[in-house]
Amino acid sequence: HLARGQLAALSRTLDSLAQEFDPDKLPKHVVTTILTQMGAHSVTIWERNGDVLDLLGIVAEGRFRTSIEAGYFGGSVPIFENVPPLWGDALQAGMHVVIEDISIDPARVILADGRTAIWTTAELSTPFADLKKHFIAGGVRALLISPMMMAGQLAGIIGIRFTGTRIFGQEEIELTKA
Repeated sequence: HLARGQLAALSRTLDSLAQEFDPDKLPKHVVTTILTQMGAHSVTIWERNGDVLDLLGIVAEGRFRTSIEAGYFGGSVPIFENVPPLWGDALQAGMHVVIEDISIDPARVILADGRTAIWTTAELSTPFADLKKHFIAGGVRALLISPMMMAGQLAGIIGIRFTGTRIFGQEEIELTKA
């Protein structure tokens, strides 16, 4: 089942790329494929820039928008300093992060290795608190955050957002990592 899911995702991405001559649009095709394959509300792609993550773009409501076009978040998200519990650990180790229901306070966060943390809204730093407000306003409840690793180093993340609470199967997580 996992192999078929990965094959379908790869086939969709390759079909899109075959019709696209601009390599800078690869992120658009990847996140669009993830959105379709996972039945998600929206998908974001973030690029590492030193010790922060910058939003490259978002696929939502059937279209890709750059960070400038999306307009809802004007800053960067830190990777290591002034971050919620386990955030930096997960990104440094390349582990996925599941936020079960961001609309409740506190929200429970689960790392790939099974560790959990509680994120209380009052204790979130500004970029994380702003994102939480945006998610809640847009009806997003569950998030799956998958680090993109290159040569063992964090290159960015893909954030997959859902309007309902979700329990993610290992197959879905493996597909996202692939």
